[in-house]
Amino acid sequence: MSNASWIQMPPEAGLTQVEALAALRTSEERFHAFVTSGTNVVYRMNADWSEMSQLVGHNFIADAPQPTNNWLAEYIYPEDQTRLLATIAEAIRTRGVFEMEHRVRRLNGSVGWARSRAVPLLDAQGAIREWIGNAVDVTERRQNEQNLNEAQERYSGLLNSINEGYCVIEMIFDDNDTAVDFTYVEVNPAFEKLTGMSGVLGRRVRELIPDVEQRWLDVYGRVALTGEPARRIDEVKPINRWFEVCCFRMGGPESRKIAILFNNITAQVETENALHASEVLYRGLFNAIDEGFCIIEMIFDAANRPVDYLILEVNPAFEQQCGLLDATGKRILELLPDHEPYWFEMYGKVALTGEPVRVQVESKALQRWFETRAFRIGGEGSLKVAVIFNNITERKNVERKLQEQAHALSDLDRRKDEFLAMLSHELRNPLAPMTNALHMLRLQPHKDPVQRQALGIIERQLGQLKHLVGELLEISRITTGRVQLRLERIALSGVLHRAIETAQPLLEERRHVLEVSAPPHPVWLQADPSRLEQVVVNLLTNAAKYTDPGGRIWLSVAQDGQEAVLRVRDTGIGIAAELLPHIFDLFTQADKSLDRSQGGLGIGLCLVQRLVELHGGNVAVTSVLGQGSEFVVRLPVTSLDLKPLLPPQAEVVRPAGKCCGVLVVDDNVDAAQSMGALLAMHGHEVRVVHDGAAALEALQSFPAGVVLLDIGLPGLTGLEVARRIRQLPALKDLVLVALTGYGQESDRERTREAGFDHHLVKPADFDAVLKILEALQ
Repeated sequence: MSNASWIQMPPEAGLTQVEALAALRTSEERFHAFVTSGTNVVYRMNADWSEMSQLVGHNFIADAPQPTNNWLAEYIYPEDQTRLLATIAEAIRTRGVFEMEHRVRRLNGSVGWARSRAVPLLDAQGAIREWIGNAVDVTERRQNEQNLNEAQERYSGLLNSINEGYCVIEMIFDDNDTAVDFTYVEVNPAFEKLTGMSGVLGRRVRELIPDVEQRWLDVYGRVALTGEPARRIDEVKPINRWFEVCCFRMGGPESRKIAILFNNITAQVETENALHASEVLYRGLFNAIDEGFCIIEMIFDAANRPVDYLILEVNPAFEQQCGLLDATGKRILELLPDHEPYWFEMYGKVALTGEPVRVQVESKALQRWFETRAFRIGGEGSLKVAVIFNNITERKNVERKLQEQAHALSDLDRRKDEFLAMLSHELRNPLAPMTNALHMLRLQPHKDPVQRQALGIIERQLGQLKHLVGELLEISRITTGRVQLRLERIALSGVLHRAIETAQPLLEERRHVLEVSAPPHPVWLQADPSRLEQVVVNLLTNAAKYTDPGGRIWLSVAQDGQEAVLRVRDTGIGIAAELLPHIFDLFTQADKSLDRSQGGLGIGLCLVQRLVELHGGNVAVTSVLGQGSEFVVRLPVTSLDLKPLLPPQAEVVRPAGKCCGVLVVDDNVDAAQSMGALLAMHGHEVRVVHDGAAALEALQSFPAGVVLLDIGLPGLTGLEVARRIRQLPALKDLVLVALTGYGQESDRERTREAGFDHHLVKPADFDAVLKILEALQ
């Protein structure tokens, strides 16, 4: 203690005892005045510090008016005692100043910090007589230093641990306050990884990147001059990297230092990482996104079941997306008492497991649909969940309306198919008596020319009507999924031969030249021959109808790898470009003229496509209006190691023998009577009835050999009549012929199971009926 040196002055030689005592008293008074008038702690220690003679604590530490040997334990913090004694020993050894900062027990019992300093008082021989010291309360300063150190540690720890790059730069300006360069003052470990630059401290950017763009210097210069922070996404072209940068000035207006936080977004660093990287960036994203965003804290009951949640924070879009106002700090059940439990279960699971979730779910209480993403904030044990959501009610309404429209269209399409099936079946009923009547007219002798002409017209038009009804029935079967292919190994040439025979009358009528080309070897298919014949006939008749009389048509077949390729080309009117994409659609026709000279329902090409696809193939068309069309059918060929085909059995047509009894059963009176009349004209004995019960009754007295039995009878159906006949031993040899509008394999199977011997599709071909009768002879 420098200002206490006067205390150690010895009494001068020659002073009397009284004068010496007076001088000592004066010195003590001065010391006492000095001690009591100051604010610092003052203490006196003996030479080896074993005893404290006196201590004045000034409300910092407790006073010690009497000498004490226990001062170390009473005043000094235990962890600092060893260090204190070592410092005292060194001061005693050197007879120098003792100085140290250490912790002490304060008057209020707490621990404080003191900066203590003591000087030795020496006697005439230079030995230490005692120590005089003072101590200053530095608790507040030490606490501030500790806080500063902790802040610096947090600052350094944060900068060293974050994935984002961080640096502090000092701007360099010219005389016009234009930024011309900057020096790197500080960088974090991520700096080098994100920029690819090392050893930058103390160096200028133009030294490291000579071609650095001036716009970067301008941005940082503005921040340094104005103090306004900046955020920028831009490219540093010399190093071929994109950065997202946030920068702000450090210090006051005179400072030229700028702190920069940045991310290398060349690899598209995800938004979540950037959100956690910086509170500034997080807050900007939080407020800027259009999606609703909130942070909630789950509330569980005693059984650990999620029962509610507290809304901690919401973004501006929250209210717009969900409609809840002033939600922050409130429980959801306060705002929405009818909030559904499944929301608690979903968010509770996220909080407990940490597994994120993304769902589309309806809030019935809010009458809104939401697309929701939720993830836990924090580690295991955290009950906080972040929720990002979008109001998709309008989109869901549109989807629902689209689904309803799709269902309505599907139902309409189904009913259309059912109508076509019903229409085509019902149209067959009047065709049967008309066909029979036509046969009856043919058998009449001595027809005059007018009758013959009228008969020809009726025959042709009836044939056309039967063709149209057949097409309607076919398309209805295909669209309702009731077509069953009877696949067998066939040579495509046989199909072509039969199709040409079928189409030949139309080709000759319109004076077309048909050129056919096929490979010398057979092209084998696994196919239904009648259905493929139908495909080729439709293509040929289509070409014939839409080619002016005297035109040319080419039919060719080739094998291309594992495909058979069939082409039908013509010199006809062609197809308009806008019609080509729809040419295979149902009811589509190229002829839109008022006279509809070519007729038809627009079904043929649709049938072609559906039947080809059922065989695993495809059909395409190319055409130029006015220059003809070409249809190309591709079908898979079959392998060559299949069993060889058996030679076709020749059909035996037996000559007419004696007549037999025929029972005709049909509720269509005209059809039944006309069929009966035709059979009678061919010499057969005929009985006609119109229901199942009458048929069973007639068989008791009428010696029938054949029963032509309609399936769709009122009351007792034709199938039931057949079953009852087969139960009668007396009628076991009776031939049963089913007459029906249905000709699928499943329909034939049902008639076989009922006991029928033959199955004829209405309008039944009368020649087929005659063949059955002739076979009985």
